[in-house]
Amino acid sequence: EQEYKVYWGAAPSLTAKERESVRKVKQYYDYDITPEQIAWYRWHLNEKKNGDEMWMRQEYPFDEDEAFVVAGAQFFTSEKLTNGYLYAKKQKYDSYRYITGSEFQFTQIKPTNAQNAELKVWEEPQPEGVYVMGADPAYGSSDWADRFALEVYRCYSDRLVQVAEYCTADIMPYQFAWIIAHLGGAYRNVMLNLEITGPGGAVVTELMNLQRTSNNVQVGNRSLQDVMGCIRHYFWVRPDNALSGMTKSIHWRTTDENKRAIMHAFRDSFEVGRMEVNSVELINEMRNVVNDEGSIGAAGRAKDDRVMAGALAHWPWLQSIKTNLSAQNLSYATAMRRAQMPYGNISMVQGHVMNYLKRTKIA
Repeated sequence: EQEYKVYWGAAPSLTAKERESVRKVKQYYDYDITPEQIAWYRWHLNEKKNGDEMWMRQEYPFDEDEAFVVAGAQFFTSEKLTNGYLYAKKQKYDSYRYITGSEFQFTQIKPTNAQNAELKVWEEPQPEGVYVMGADPAYGSSDWADRFALEVYRCYSDRLVQVAEYCTADIMPYQFAWIIAHLGGAYRNVMLNLEITGPGGAVVTELMNLQRTSNNVQVGNRSLQDVMGCIRHYFWVRPDNALSGMTKSIHWRTTDENKRAIMHAFRDSFEVGRMEVNSVELINEMRNVVNDEGSIGAAGRAKDDRVMAGALAHWPWLQSIKTNLSAQNLSYATAMRRAQMPYGNISMVQGHVMNYLKRTKIA
């Protein structure tokens, strides 16, 4: 009773944040928060947790949105992750599963429900789009990263926008190579950065095999050569040789040193708003990442496959694609304006084929 008088009687009005929380609880659950509950929350916050509101929001959330609040010493900041999660929750996507046959040309995607989705697509391929793809095979970046993860972003001079994500543990390296080729052929203008440590070596070998045999294979009304020609391979350059262009190697081999570089760069772009992350699952994995005395990755056996694939995709954009698009004045705002320019009697966006990935073959 004394606590109630102190924390409600002395301050009977709600703060702006409390009013918003009370409103959302009523809206979401049709429940009226009582003064006693507000008083207890204030008491517990001040007397037990020394005003640590982030901890309270995590342990005693008013609603399901507040339940996602990251506490502790994460690599990504709690506020940005929380905001990113709330944004991603609102983004709509199409759900698919891949079906692979005995040869690449039989690779198909089938619509499915969200629970069974291996592939999520937030934006269909755009003819004028420039894309980057990060691919992390199972056990490529760490001994417990047991899933094949693929992140696709549309590139602008000032922003990356997540357009597709693939993640599963239930395939083989050769199938991952076919899926990379299939998505690359769909999005057409793609730079691929693939982790080639461990099973990644088998993935890149199969990609090269597809390239060698591409003249003799037909995929829908396109040749495999046309499909493989859509994918540009990233070449890693040692930072101390970047100006001379020496010491190049195809794709990516993760070390502690270069992992720190790409993860810090990925975090910087996320924190300052140069990335639109549409995947709730990716945000959930980002909350697992910690910096443990310079070793950056998911704590314990938590998953970060999507995070690593995202960082691999981000790196080529930061190193070269961003500069090239700046020279062409292809900022996000400019691209949006161009997309709405008249194109005959309809806009360019309306004139594009928006259901490209819904076809069972690469057309």
